[in-house]
Amino acid sequence: MAYHHGLRVSEMVNLKWQHVDLKASQITVNRLKQGINTTHPITDKREMMLLRRLHKAQGKPTGGYLYLNERGCSVSANGFQKMFSKASELATGIKWNSHSLRHACGTALISKGHDLRTVQVYLGHRNIQNTTQYLHESSKQFESIEW
Repeated sequence: MAYHHGLRVSEMVNLKWQHVDLKASQITVNRLKQGINTTHPITDKREMMLLRRLHKAQGKPTGGYLYLNERGCSVSANGFQKMFSKASELATGIKWNSHSLRHACGTALISKGHDLRTVQVYLGHRNIQNTTQYLHESSKQFESIEW
């Protein structure tokens, strides 16, 4: 979800079931850092299947947190970061910072040809200057240049 919705770790671990509409396949994203709150469609079928499975496993909760630790408490941002670093190192041999998922989302959206304004709103940036960093990470903008 962090990648699909460009979530900061704190935004992800603070997600509650009241923010998820399983029938409409959408999620309300409450942005931090004075960002713009948005509602995102959940278009990935696997993401929807996993959310439904998680909802069912938690006893169909209505207002609690999506992500719980082994004690049944909400996962902390620090706890998620540690878990992500360990998992990424096991999978790739590199300890990744979980914020890289947000950056990967922005870069992927630009690479797929989405305009900067759409990416700005999707990521919840108030200032488009914060979104322009993803232009530098993508060659998509140069594909129309021919010599």
